Amino acid sequence: MAPQEECGLIVRFGSYAMGIDRMAAEQVERILAAGPGVKEISRSSTGREGEYGLCVKATSQQAAASLFARIKSSLPANPRGPITVKAGSLRYAVPRKR
Repeated sequence: MAPQEECGLIVRFGSYAMGIDRMAAEQVERILAAGPGVKEISRSSTGREGEYGLCVKATSQQAAASLFARIKSSLPANPRGPITVKAGSLRYAVPRKR
């Protein structure tokens, strides 16, 4: 994945030894494909069970924040594996750690 300073938005899909939440991942990728403000998306594999991360270069910090909000609202409350989303100082993870 590109260095974090180049990524206006970072989305990571993890696994609990049973693969990632593919439906959530596909939804996020649809949002990014249709999202205005996306310059470039790079994907990097991070594990053996389909885990991966997305580095999104946005046209502006505002665009990254807007994408963050759209993605956050689309994520299930209890995904099959952990999902984290970061855009600048904005951070969201599901499921939340207690």
